[in-house]
Amino acid sequence: MPLWAWAPLSNLAAMVAHPSAKRSTPFYPTFFLSMAISFFVAAIGYIFVRSRSDEQAKVSFEGLTVAFFGVSTIFLVLYGLELFQITMFSPENWKKGIWWTTSVLLTAVVVYSTVEVSLAYISMLGMLVYLIITVLLLVARPKLWIAKALGTATLFASLVAQITFNHNGLFHVLYLVGIVILFRAENCNPSVMCGDGVILPMVENKIPGLRQSAL
Repeated sequence: MPLWAWAPLSNLAAMVAHPSAKRSTPFYPTFFLSMAISFFVAAIGYIFVRSRSDEQAKVSFEGLTVAFFGVSTIFLVLYGLELFQITMFSPENWKKGIWWTTSVLLTAVVVYSTVEVSLAYISMLGMLVYLIITVLLLVARPKLWIAKALGTATLFASLVAQITFNHNGLFHVLYLVGIVILFRAENCNPSVMCGDGVILPMVENKIPGLRQSAL
């Protein structure tokens, strides 16, 4: 797996070892990790199917790719919601409602896409998620927000190229560029930090009712 997959894994291990330390929340590393797994499975499946021409194996690998890609989009959205302190443990009921509604709807789409083995459905979900996260980053403006928004916008553009032009080469190049930009920016300055059970968005905009950490 590439560097941007191993680094989040070490981040998760550190979170388990030192739960009270101030760190990025679990949704950041799990997004990159599940994304890396989806591309790893897709690559192995491509090699396996080319060598054996097994239609059932192709469906199985595509199903796993869809599942992990879909899970990564869920983690990214939940990470984006944390920019506004919207979590399953939020004291405000309306925030909890948004979190649970979003989680259930995204999970339903991912499960349906996995069962149907639909790359088209999961790609459209990815487009929507990357567009929404780009908007959330522009509104909240976390540290290095320009680079982060550029990263998610590039991810959005990669899926547009894939769906509109069916150009696998352009898709992979744009997606790699976007994921590297986003990883680099988030790894240097996470948008959301947590410690002792408290979520602290690292944002520049003064959002009413939002407890923020100093930049």
